[in-house]
Amino acid sequence: KARLADFHIFIPNRWSMPLWSEGRWTGAYFNVPAFLMVLAVTVVLSLGIRAFSRANIFMVIVKSGVIVFFIVVGSSFIQPANWHPFAPGGVRGILGAGLILFYPYIGFDCISVAAEEAKRPERDVAVGIFGSLGICALLFMGVAVILSGMVPYTIFSSGTAGSRVPALYALQHFGVKPLVVGVIVAGMLTGLLSVMFVLQYGLTRLWYALSRDGLVPEVFSSLHPKTRSPHWCVWIGGAAVALLAGLIDIGEASDLVANGVLVAFALVSICVMSLRKSHPDHPRPFRVPWAPWLPLVALASILMMMSALSLSSWIRFLAWLLIGLVIYLSYGRRHSTLGASVRH
Repeated sequence: KARLADFHIFIPNRWSMPLWSEGRWTGAYFNVPAFLMVLAVTVVLSLGIRAFSRANIFMVIVKSGVIVFFIVVGSSFIQPANWHPFAPGGVRGILGAGLILFYPYIGFDCISVAAEEAKRPERDVAVGIFGSLGICALLFMGVAVILSGMVPYTIFSSGTAGSRVPALYALQHFGVKPLVVGVIVAGMLTGLLSVMFVLQYGLTRLWYALSRDGLVPEVFSSLHPKTRSPHWCVWIGGAAVALLAGLIDIGEASDLVANGVLVAFALVSICVMSLRKSHPDHPRPFRVPWAPWLPLVALASILMMMSALSLSSWIRFLAWLLIGLVIYLSYGRRHSTLGASVRH
């Protein structure tokens, strides 16, 4: 809502806020902007992989350009004294920041689910993951260095005005022109849309893969005759996400997502080591180097971040995990084609 107000688009609170936020009812009716944004993403995804790819490339160019623009503009306002002390929160503060930054990084695993739609997946997927990781890490560090150099880090602590949108607060603190602020806001909205595109794309392809194995009903693996996309996955998933976006605060959802992804990545690290011993001769188009040391390092890093999660996040995650187990035991286990081949 606040970002729309920057463009002089005003929506009443009751129709621009979620029903549930920070553990309480807000009194709002529905978050219409969030619902419409997810619905727009769903429409584009329903047009097929080419439409998704073109839209995503455009948005990545725009948001990357805006980030570089912010770094260039902000570098003229740096005050080196703000960098001391360099890590005031110590190791625990770094881990807490890692959890916050981990949420934007979960989109990289969506590259792996696009392997079936890549021309040379054994090469393209690895290049896509490591290339995008490297570029985004540099951009993240650049923004962090500029922000912490512009204003004291205490400005960005939770509950202050600067904690909501740090980049805008820092620029407005130095009285930059409204045009500059408008460019940054446009880049932020574009970045949010691009993340939604990638995550929803990954969701549809994950459901498609599960459906082919029989873990969920086969309607999810039905392909549209024209676009060749799993259209039922797109629309059912899009409708579910849009409804939740209108009802739940993004902070509540992001904590749950971060917890689930950390557990999933931990299981991947464990499975890589386990399968090397249980199925050493199985064909592997994608190979993890330096096993088992690299998976062990990854697992240790994930466990460290998981230790910093709140108790409420764990309770919500375990509730969703229980729901997933019920679905698997009542339907997926009996219908899984891979499970049937292993049993026979």
